[in-house]
Amino acid sequence: MLSRESGVCASAEFIAPVGCGYFPPLLLVESMAQLGGVAAGQRKGEGGVLAALRQVELPESVDPGAKFTIYSRVVKRFAQLVLIEGEVQEAGRTVARATLTIGLWGE
Repeated sequence: MLSRESGVCASAEFIAPVGCGYFPPLLLVESMAQLGGVAAGQRKGEGGVLAALRQVELPESVDPGAKFTIYSRVVKRFAQLVLIEGEVQEAGRTVARATLTIGLWGE
């Protein structure tokens, strides 16, 4: 994790595994969702689930060993639902983005 402001945003770095064959670009959406959950969470023990995807843009392929910076930002909260804007950059160039809805629950 590079940074986190609880309830607001988070950023992290990710390196696509080398030697595992094909890396599905859809996993970049998963990384935005997980980081979005980290950004949205405000209480210890709070969990979440990816509830919806919109406006997903993905690259056709991901090179093994590629280094990505992932950004997730909380846009709105609706009770236990959180709207997240996610973006993935490689070498400063946006390669993926999505609008995600995450459902949160606490202990």
